[in-house]
Order: sequence, then C-alpha cells, then structure tokens
Amino acid sequence: MAANLGRTGNITTGSTVIVGIRTISIAIENTLVEITDNDSAGSKEYLTTAGDKSMTFSLDGIWKDAELRAMAAAGTIAITDATVNFIDGATLTGDLALSAYSEVMPYNDATTFTATLTTNGAYVYTP
Repeated sequence: MAANLGRTGNITTGSTVIVGIRTISIAIENTLVEITDNDSAGSKEYLTTAGDKSMTFSLDGIWKDAELRAMAAAGTIAITDATVNFIDGATLTGDLALSAYSEVMPYNDATTFTATLTTNGAYVYTP
C-alpha cells in the first residue's frame, strides 16, 4: 500500500466536519475473555471473540470552532451520527462520546485544543 497524508482523514457528525484537527490518534481495545480450565495444561486460553470492543480517537488541532468546548462545558457527551474517515478509505460509523476536552491559549501563538472521543454503543467498521 502506498503512503498517505494524514490530513486526508477526518471525523464528521452528520454532514459537518469537526474543524481544525491536525492529528488523530487511534486506539483499539478488545477485552479478552479468559476460558482457562483444567484442560488448558497451565496455559491461559481466551475466546476468539472480544468480550467488549471500543475505539478511542485522540484529537489535537488548531481551535476554529467552539462546538466541542460547548459540549464539554455543558456535560453533553453524545456525538450522534458520526463517521470517522480513515486515510485508506475505511470508515467507522456510529455514535461517539466526548470524554475529555482541553485548550491551550498562548499569548503569542495559535490557540490549540485536544479532545478524546470514544465509541458509544455499536459501531460499524467498513474496510
């Protein structure tokens, strides 16, 4: 596969792109379900399916819009109808939850933000 520019990935809510993002970091978590028993000969064994699964997106960027700050300040964590567009054309669709938000406002540089979004309920990943 050819290399791609990271800026081609984005996150949308409905038809609105979350603006100002410079970096999207992705963490995928699949909780293991242990099924070790006496027949395991002392070696741990796990189901082949995750007990729980989630994806977390850490964002940072240049502040251009107060939407995420307003949501965080109001305690509104639900981002419905979200689509994550990966650089290889894959997508994730479903609801996200805003679990963290912060801003840095230096006196002589651009204001930046960081935010953490986590899948909230069922989602569909399409390669």
